Amino acid sequence: MISEPFEEPGRHSQNGDVRTACILYVWPYIEWGGAQIYMMALMQGARERGIAASVLMPRSTPATLHRMLLKDGVSIEGFTYRYDFDPATSLRRRLLCRLRKWRAELAILAHIWRHDPRRTLVHIDIAPWASPWFYKALLMRFRVFVTVHTALATVTPLRRALWRRRIRSLAAHPRFRLLTSNSDVHASLAEYLLPEQRSRVRECPSCFVKEEIEGSIGSAPSRAALEQRLGLAPSAFRIVVGAQFLERKGCFVLIDALRRLAAENKIVDCLWISPSPPAVELLRAIETARLGTSFQCRTQADLGGTRKDYLAAVFRIADLFVLPSLIEGLPMALVEAMALGKACVATRINAIRELITHGETGWLVPPGDAGSLADILHQVERNPNSRERVAAAGRSYVYGRYERAVATAGTLDAYDEVLKASPE
Repeated sequence: MISEPFEEPGRHSQNGDVRTACILYVWPYIEWGGAQIYMMALMQGARERGIAASVLMPRSTPATLHRMLLKDGVSIEGFTYRYDFDPATSLRRRLLCRLRKWRAELAILAHIWRHDPRRTLVHIDIAPWASPWFYKALLMRFRVFVTVHTALATVTPLRRALWRRRIRSLAAHPRFRLLTSNSDVHASLAEYLLPEQRSRVRECPSCFVKEEIEGSIGSAPSRAALEQRLGLAPSAFRIVVGAQFLERKGCFVLIDALRRLAAENKIVDCLWISPSPPAVELLRAIETARLGTSFQCRTQADLGGTRKDYLAAVFRIADLFVLPSLIEGLPMALVEAMALGKACVATRINAIRELITHGETGWLVPPGDAGSLADILHQVERNPNSRERVAAAGRSYVYGRYERAVATAGTLDAYDEVLKASPE
């Protein structure tokens, strides 16, 4: 939980001048990951252009993210309610989740309303097709940016028609700007937008910060020191996963793959690094797998709690970075691992296919296929030369396309265009 005080609206800790234009970044949930790293890169770029950056997020957000934002000089505002992403297995649970969603959105509106709409742009991570009333209320006063990170799900024809109506209505509003973080999302929007609306949607990729990557490499402690700090037995080959320990991130698929390898006496050591502690039932699943010390789950706080600590650990400990997700956008963890010079294995889904060409910049396996994952882990372990070749190619690829200065330019230019125009 957060212990540091939140700031009041309009106070910008680094700029001091409330007259400065500000981008207010907003999300309604406490789980954090790639979307927040994406926004933090935008915050840095905005400040370099003389635009203040502020964050509005639930007060119960883990302290790790709070400290990272403060360290980067971002002012933070908080609200009480939040989205509840726990499984809704009963009608009562579904109603409670819906009620909490509405409360969170009302709290966000009440807080944003205290800002000056002439000087504030809102960049928010709430699905526009899921909360049309929220956006219509917000657009009454504010100019709004939304980045869609994951391709829209396959839904029933009735729901698809409803989403199409909602998205087209919002896209027609002069204060609304829709962005996508990858080509997969851009393509999935084709049936939901009119042709002229789709032509205005900018593709603004996720990105890494070169200075963070290079600083983490330069300051990384030795592998032995990190293994000792984390209580890991020395290993000649260790895979690392950097993601929330959740089913949709493929945690059960990876555990199954490791069990298959162990059954053939092919032990692969694995370290899963999660931004926050896994739920109790997921920890029980780890124990049930009986992988012993070969499978360890740690939080980023265990590494030191900073982005630099996390990146340094991946650089030093990972012989192979693995992301067995079932659903993804363009995962920041994978982009950063490739930038660190790590060979990567991931699933053949969504925008991951834009990052990895199988056998060239990494390896791809079918989602949910533990057997294929086990096979590729074993093959890659036995071929260090192949790992080095693929790692070098992957690093070169992401530096050319996903480095912050290149990847954020489109979004920052869009901010400038809207700020220079008179508020409508």
